[in-house]
Amino acid sequence: MAWSPAGLHVGIELPADLALAPLAEGRPGNFAEWFAPGLVYLMINPDGTRPLVFGPDDHCIVVGESPDGALFTQARRLAPATVIESIENFPPWLVARREGSRLLVTLGPDTPGLGRVGPGRRVGFNMMFVGG
Repeated sequence: MAWSPAGLHVGIELPADLALAPLAEGRPGNFAEWFAPGLVYLMINPDGTRPLVFGPDDHCIVVGESPDGALFTQARRLAPATVIESIENFPPWLVARREGSRLLVTLGPDTPGLGRVGPGRRVGFNMMFVGG
């Protein structure tokens, strides 16, 4: 993880055998769709103080592939008990790219709740891969 004027940068080394799975545009209909094998989940808590995914700016960012094999990103705004309040496909404040086994994610300064970008900021962060 690193800060720059462009935002918060997260570099992830993906497991060697992880092939990204297709990510549906709508809400997941069941538990199996929520945690589909081959998706990468980033839980972001911008103020670093609350339990993850319970505050107004906490998001579950999901990275997978579109049907044509391109990188697909989705930001899910969650309420307690992982109830989805809203979903945003390809949010403008989120940039992701894959370079081989590395996934590079940048949360821009306009990320909800991120505020001032720079040293001294605390961000709660969690990551999960779902294997097949």
